[in-house]
Amino acid sequence: MRNLFLYVSIIFLFLSFSSNINASMKTPAIMWQLVDEERYVYRFDLEKYNWRKIREIRELNKSASSEVKTAGLKIIDIGSTDEKNGSFKDFEKPVTAVVRDPDGKIFRLSGIENNFSTAVIPEDTNLIGRYLLGANYKLGNADINNDGVPETVYLSAKRLITHYKNGGKLGSASVVFIDDAEYMPLEIGPVVNTAESRFSGGTHRPHEEYKFMVKYMNKPLAGAKVVVYAFGSRWKKGFVTDENGEFKITPTDDRPEDGREWQKYLYTASYHDTKNGAYHVNTFPVIVFRNRPEWYSKAMGFTFWAIIGTAVVLIIIFAVIRRNRWQENRKLVIFDNYKIKEEI
Repeated sequence: MRNLFLYVSIIFLFLSFSSNINASMKTPAIMWQLVDEERYVYRFDLEKYNWRKIREIRELNKSASSEVKTAGLKIIDIGSTDEKNGSFKDFEKPVTAVVRDPDGKIFRLSGIENNFSTAVIPEDTNLIGRYLLGANYKLGNADINNDGVPETVYLSAKRLITHYKNGGKLGSASVVFIDDAEYMPLEIGPVVNTAESRFSGGTHRPHEEYKFMVKYMNKPLAGAKVVVYAFGSRWKKGFVTDENGEFKITPTDDRPEDGREWQKYLYTASYHDTKNGAYHVNTFPVIVFRNRPEWYSKAMGFTFWAIIGTAVVLIIIFAVIRRNRWQENRKLVIFDNYKIKEEI
């Protein structure tokens, strides 16, 4: 009886693991996350501070862009809306981690051993621009489509990190894709004008349209499934890439429950390579700046026009007073001239 219970438990655990990979709401994934991420996000809530505090915060944000950044890699449940889900940990199997610098060169992360959990970039603090962080992890085998044949599951993650300092050398190639199947077979990323946006790609603004692309083996992948999750919110949306491997998204201005001035989207792309018996999941986090509240914008507009209106009224009143005084002075001059003639 005890052995039967043990066998049933093992079968139940195996089926649970398989169902977790099959179900999009419970699929495991890995994600890069910056340490002290809020330091690198522009804030719109500074009006509640005095000028000294505002200057201090702006100086801290300015200095943060030129500092060396630390990023951690963790396994998460991509169906969870809690950004704190998952954990930074040492992985049981080797993780391939690379960085592509602003010159377009790919390097294996130095100082990283097997079973690592963190990475520090950049090594050359004088090279400024967009750094692309990548990681690929072989999770194991699971029967994705329930056909009795297990697939090899690969989890990968990308992250764009901007580095800037006064007097730094701007990179010659502003990249947003690894474009090396050896390091990352499946990847998702923004389609940006690299000639004009050397420090963007990892941030969004609400109500603006952005174009993304999914690649497999360095080529655009048509029909790829993408799900975008918003941490701290129930918002999520699914997409299917077109014949060019692209799709468009317009972020919302959904307010996080914790009251932060920014929100994080997690782009997740998945692809089942039936020919090679592989299943890939790739993630790409993006910071969405929070717009100022509508009432604040209207209040600022009302205040602006109230000031302008008051200034116009004061100018008119001043002009009327000056005109009246001028007329009175003119009358006095005429009267004095007339009086002098009468005396003569």
